[in-house]
Amino acid sequence: MRLPPYGKMSEEYQAILTRPPMSDWMPEADPQERIRSFDTWLTQIGDIFADVIWPRWDPSTGTWIGAAAAWAEEATRAEIEIMIERLQGSSPIINQKASSPAMVAPAKPHLDHYRIEDDLKIQLGVNYLDYDSALTPERYGAALFTMSEAYTTKISGLFRLKSQFLRPRPYQSSMILGHQNFQSRTCRSGVHPAFTSGHCVEGILFSCAILERWLDENDMPNETSIGSLAQYAVDFGDRRVFAGVHYPSDNLASWIIALDLIPRIFRNPERIYTFARDAIIDRSRIFGVIQETFPSNSELSKSLDLLNKLAKFEIKV
Repeated sequence: MRLPPYGKMSEEYQAILTRPPMSDWMPEADPQERIRSFDTWLTQIGDIFADVIWPRWDPSTGTWIGAAAAWAEEATRAEIEIMIERLQGSSPIINQKASSPAMVAPAKPHLDHYRIEDDLKIQLGVNYLDYDSALTPERYGAALFTMSEAYTTKISGLFRLKSQFLRPRPYQSSMILGHQNFQSRTCRSGVHPAFTSGHCVEGILFSCAILERWLDENDMPNETSIGSLAQYAVDFGDRRVFAGVHYPSDNLASWIIALDLIPRIFRNPERIYTFARDAIIDRSRIFGVIQETFPSNSELSKSLDLLNKLAKFEIKV
């Protein structure tokens, strides 16, 4: 395969690799057992990805390993072509206005939201307010706090997967594969490998954490607000693909991670799992593109089969 690994990550991101697993992972267990259990889970899910979606990089041999290495280059070429055809072109989706059941008027384009979510100096989740016109200051403040807290309770430790796979970003691969018309946006927070998409898994788990809080406090809003949260959950990750800094399959893998984690780290997992699954199926534009394009490609269809199997989507391909 001609595609090289992303390269060495900065010291800042290398430090993230040593963070412990999220605090809601086996919270009552011995600390060492928590770490062993989490590492085992990461290895198992990584083995699946390496055989179906994207191979691991072996620095000792300088080669890609895993069954997916046999088709990863052609699958990447197909994904880039899909992105050019379906997401970019004369009217890029990134320039279109975001929409939710209770979007605050006037609606901002996805590009504005992308820039907010990509800027590490801007408080996480501030643009959630644009998604729900019914948010009270109290509910909005609680949502911001919950998202910030979720980094420790729901997300910590997941970054380790990136160091295993070292997938180059689409703007890197597009040059090697000769797609000079591929478009990408400046990405301040993407100075590390593409696989898996941190923003995608974060959007799902942040939003699930907000739902968990509502359920715990018996303070559920109306269905319109729940739908707006679901839209925010998937747009958070979809925009990274719109912007050309992630592949659709990066999101697909991140959905698998998030859905597999929900029964392990959330209270009321059935309700929360249904919320996340339905948000992906019903509201993600990237899932729609995947569902429409991956089945016709023998390599890419493997990853959609995996999503069906592991997440029980029961989508026919």
